[in-house]
Amino acid sequence: MKKFGIIFLAAVLTLVSCIENPLNYPLHKAEITAFEVEGQKSVSIDAAKQTVNIVLQENAEISALPVLKYAFTESAVPSEQLPSVLDLTQPIKISYQTYPDQSYEWTIQAVQPIERYVKCDNMIGEAEFDLEKKQILAYFPEEQALSDIRFTKMKLEAVGSQIDSTFGYVSVDGIDVPTKDEMYFPINLDCVISRRFRVSYKDKVTEWTFTAVHKVIELEVTSVNAWCYKADINAVFKGTGSPVIQYKEAGASEWLDLATDVDGTSLAASVDQLTDGTAYIARVVNGNEISEEFPFTTESPEQLPNMDFDGWHQGQPGGYTWYPMPEGDAPIWGCSNSGVNMMSAVNSTRPEYEFVVTRGGAAVKLESVKVFGMFAAGNIFTGEFKKATISGGVGAELDWGTPFTSRPYSLKGYYSYSPKPIDNASDEYKDKIGTMDKCQIMVFLTDWDEPFRVITASETFVDLENDPHIIALGKIESSEDTGRKYKEFECVLEYRDTVRKPKYIVAVACSSLYGDYFTGGLGSVMYVDDWELIYR
Repeated sequence: MKKFGIIFLAAVLTLVSCIENPLNYPLHKAEITAFEVEGQKSVSIDAAKQTVNIVLQENAEISALPVLKYAFTESAVPSEQLPSVLDLTQPIKISYQTYPDQSYEWTIQAVQPIERYVKCDNMIGEAEFDLEKKQILAYFPEEQALSDIRFTKMKLEAVGSQIDSTFGYVSVDGIDVPTKDEMYFPINLDCVISRRFRVSYKDKVTEWTFTAVHKVIELEVTSVNAWCYKADINAVFKGTGSPVIQYKEAGASEWLDLATDVDGTSLAASVDQLTDGTAYIARVVNGNEISEEFPFTTESPEQLPNMDFDGWHQGQPGGYTWYPMPEGDAPIWGCSNSGVNMMSAVNSTRPEYEFVVTRGGAAVKLESVKVFGMFAAGNIFTGEFKKATISGGVGAELDWGTPFTSRPYSLKGYYSYSPKPIDNASDEYKDKIGTMDKCQIMVFLTDWDEPFRVITASETFVDLENDPHIIALGKIESSEDTGRKYKEFECVLEYRDTVRKPKYIVAVACSSLYGDYFTGGLGSVMYVDDWELIYR
């Protein structure tokens, strides 16, 4: 997992720690600052709600999870010692005491999502699962005989589980006779009466009950996934005839036929060359039968403010701190300057007015520097620096992400890079000393409910590989020296989910890839200019 924090200097602590406490003692909160168990997919620490939320892999043993990392506020005293192996079938609560006489109760809890599915010929939609009762409900068109359902694929428990056998009934001379069948796929089974499936996983056996039900299918469009210039349309029909999906712009008189794929009772079609931000209508026609109309609107090709990086202003601390936005504007773009400048006039992120792509504007200059003996990379990101921190170690808190609802194809723009050999490294990256530094450009879309709170001291960073809220991600990492020239780039987003809509966008550039770990080449310089989100 690559961690993308912003480096803040230890000198900040000197300033903060010199401030005298008032007579009334402030709250000294106790926080869990780092946590990891074997078999986790991801972990998030919510300081506001005082919870550690763990998402486990399917094959993790939730009742016996070895603890790999555990840290909490140095001044806090836990009410009990945490076991080295945890049973998280139920949440664990632990209290921490801080001076003077303050108590904070934290909850450590885990969820273990398991992908479950049943695939049958002519099944309508996806099967419905009742996890508590271990029941499965599947719908079929009236034309499908429930006495002869063809199962093609099934997964009911964790990865590695085995469906051993199934128990049901068959009709013999009008009498329902119980039967047991060994499982293989594909297999045809009588499901007039509910049947059971026996699943074994490790030393555990579970049984699921499968019920098949007839459902009257109406001719209808069920969903439209509309992008800026294209749309994917899904529909259903009764299974007979020659259905065609049609569309038109709202207000137009002529309907246009689309090439329609038929899969059982499901229909699908795609259309491109649409107009962004425009209202359309879709429907299904099957002979003389016409479905209800389904309205949809294409997305707008959103851009972020100040993507040309022409707008800057200076302010506190010190009055010399550069901010990558015009004065008075909302903080769309952030950087580490306001943390660094608490004890130094150095701006590792600052405007560049001479070496630019478009004359008359500005670019961003990102430089890897040293201040008070500590290495820091130049960086810029969508979001906002919140505060420097001392609790749990040197660092800062910042919010990553700015509201955004469109789905671009890529981030395009220009960068220039002059790397230096890595001459500063933390203990874990000593092997990189002497190798060439790297820059990074990254963009990703998420459906977080709020900006992600990065806490550098506790190494609370976005888990790019496993965060289930990440919808799409693209990044460029390079050690190439562009020779004091700008190079055009296109950072293509790879979509992990093509249906979910984003709520936030994160865009980042940094002069030293491992700057989070005080590692990089002193004097590595990166320029970025004239960015644009591309839509297709």
